[in-house]
Amino acid sequence: MGLRRIKSYNMNKDLTIRDLPIAEKLTPTFCDALEQFLPQWLDSLVPYYEEAKTQGVDLFRLVDCMPCGAHCKLYDKDGIGYYLDDHPYIKQLSFNSDYKYINCYWYECFREFYPRIEDDWRERIDNFIVYNSYMHSPWNLKEGYNCVAKRVDEYFKAITKDPDVTFILSGTSSICLNQRGINWVSYHYKLS
Repeated sequence: MGLRRIKSYNMNKDLTIRDLPIAEKLTPTFCDALEQFLPQWLDSLVPYYEEAKTQGVDLFRLVDCMPCGAHCKLYDKDGIGYYLDDHPYIKQLSFNSDYKYINCYWYECFREFYPRIEDDWRERIDNFIVYNSYMHSPWNLKEGYNCVAKRVDEYFKAITKDPDVTFILSGTSSICLNQRGINWVSYHYKLS
């Protein structure tokens, strides 16, 4: 994935975090980079959301799956390998890592965008202590720590023009297309 810009989806909608409690605790350069990164990352995910809509899934899980004999449909479209898992209780789409590995975790993509983070271990550690509580669902479901997740969800709704989509920000984020997808993530993937 790596912030591949297919086309610009940003409809003059910004995604600021500077006014949120997280910004006071991050280093200024990290905060600047994160604020620039988030909209570009979310813009790059729109084609995958569109594919999920086409497939009629409940959720698109931003994860690389290895089929390993699993009951799933594997296919490729536009150079991307997909893993479609269709069961009576949930229909979800993700990436097929046997096809090729896709950088899809927010932090993995952020490191490509802001490689300096790999060079400065002190900045990496200091910021991790802060952003981890705001960017991963085990913590960001709680009031006070959900401000970034709410902004990300609002931004994704705006760029897709879909008020029913829900973006769940976490280490392994999910794009939920209906309530069934939201419930599935809340119950099964809360800690990811």
